[in-house]
Amino acid sequence: MRESGNTASDLAKYRIERAEEDYRSAVLLCEIRNFSDYDDMFIASKSQTEEQVKNPRIVIDTVKGFLVKEGIIDE
Repeated sequence: MRESGNTASDLAKYRIERAEEDYRSAVLLCEIRNFSDYDDMFIASKSQTEEQVKNPRIVIDTVKGFLVKEGIIDE
């Protein structure tokens, strides 16, 4: 496993780079959740459903990439 003195710094840079995209995804997820929770008849479109399925894969791949980069896990 690789030791890094800059892990906190690297993580901060990573968070800044991802913040805008993550924020847009979070806003979309909250809007969909609110519509589905408070609307008696909410029907998600096919594209909304596909987006919901895609988002967890993005998170998993991003975290895995960071862990590989840091030498915490093997690819």
